[in-house]
Amino acid sequence: MNTRILLLSGLIGLLSAACERVPEDKEGSDEGGTDGTDGTDGGIGGDGGDGTDGTDGTDGTDGTDGTDGTDGGSTDCQVGVDVLTWMDTDHMDATLLTTTPYTHDAGLAAVFAAAPEGEEPVTVSIPVTGAIVVNRGYAPEGADPDIWVQDVNGAVYSYRAPGTLGVNIGDEVSFTVTQLTSYFGELEITGWEDFTVVSSGNPVYYLEGYDTALDYATHGQQNVRLWGELISEPVSCGGDYSCFDLQHGGQVVPYRVNLTNLGDYPDRNGDCIQILAPMDVFSGAPQINITNYDWRYVVF
Repeated sequence: MNTRILLLSGLIGLLSAACERVPEDKEGSDEGGTDGTDGTDGGIGGDGGDGTDGTDGTDGTDGTDGTDGTDGGSTDCQVGVDVLTWMDTDHMDATLLTTTPYTHDAGLAAVFAAAPEGEEPVTVSIPVTGAIVVNRGYAPEGADPDIWVQDVNGAVYSYRAPGTLGVNIGDEVSFTVTQLTSYFGELEITGWEDFTVVSSGNPVYYLEGYDTALDYATHGQQNVRLWGELISEPVSCGGDYSCFDLQHGGQVVPYRVNLTNLGDYPDRNGDCIQILAPMDVFSGAPQINITNYDWRYVVF
């Protein structure tokens, strides 16, 4: 209720009470004096003026809405990423990489010519002088890694041949091959002796294989650089490994990787993959077999 109404109501109540009240008797003389004139009632006091309402504070100006961020858009898997930006330098000095093929002959032609027809190892004695180490496989700390060596005749893979501990990609090496094995059509050096590092920091050849129909007979075990998209769900393809279809340009090649070792971030259908890896083979057809995770890079 309005304060002014409350005050007025209270005053009216007081006045009503005053009209009903009988004044106390005065002691006077017996003769009594003249009755005094009734005093004039005082007027009702005026209400106090209402205070002026304070001016409402000015509303603050609304802040300007921030500009919406630009959508990043989806990654184009068919765009290559400069290998210098992703190749693990602990694995390989990427500045050594070259697309210029080798012209020197280290003697690997004789190794290819001696490849066994069956899967039983064969004993040989073939000198190799000045081959270049073009890639290196994963090995537990303190173990000899598998290495890939190459000359003008092509590249060959060494499987658990001893003496490679401390060997780096780009090293020039010499040795005598003592045993060769054909593992499901893949030639492997499985024994050698007198393994020696002659020099280091040599150019490391790789094939630009994007949108190229890969040919194992021509480019087997050579470094191939690809980029593209995984376009299938993984299927089991031996041990803990899974296989995808990797589309690079208008070509598709099998891509084999151990997803278990990738933990919480396994490769998935739709991933954009960059690769620099030796070209492997399965049933006579080219395959990218990721046995060293430094060979592949996922673009997010």
